[in-house]
Amino acid sequence: MRHNLTVGAGRAAPLFRSSNFWTTRPAIKAGYGYRFLTNLQADMDFMTTFSPGQDMFRAFRLLEGDIGGGALYSLSFGGRGILPLRQERFFLSLGAGAVCERYSGPQLKPDALGRRISLDESGWGAYALVSAGVALDRRHRFRLAVTPRMHIVNSQQAFLHRDRWLIVLGEFSVGF
Repeated sequence: MRHNLTVGAGRAAPLFRSSNFWTTRPAIKAGYGYRFLTNLQADMDFMTTFSPGQDMFRAFRLLEGDIGGGALYSLSFGGRGILPLRQERFFLSLGAGAVCERYSGPQLKPDALGRRISLDESGWGAYALVSAGVALDRRHRFRLAVTPRMHIVNSQQAFLHRDRWLIVLGEFSVGF
């Protein structure tokens, strides 16, 4: 099976200094993989984390009211090596690649000059993942996996200079 469609859900947790700004929140992802060799696969994923900036904006609540926590979007491109075990019923994989992260923050009220203040942010970085899974059927078309991922992204703004995330997802995939 060369093609692999994946959906997943889990938690995204900020690490190190990133935890001063971000909050652990739910995350979902959808991805596509193309296995061009038996044990090598190219991956592309889209992931979103809901309201990760909720704690960051507590200081604005007195002035702005509850402005929410925005959303964090990640688009990643990379590859992975896959090690099948026990006649391909179980598998382990290691992967890495590039990630583009975009934080779509809340809009603050206009300042005295009428300018809107945007808290949007974006940057590029890298990810690494480890995955362990099991095939659910004899033909190995349906699989369940647990995938921890580490994202390190350099943002354009100084206060968000380097975002570090540990994302643990439960994933369901269909191969064809």
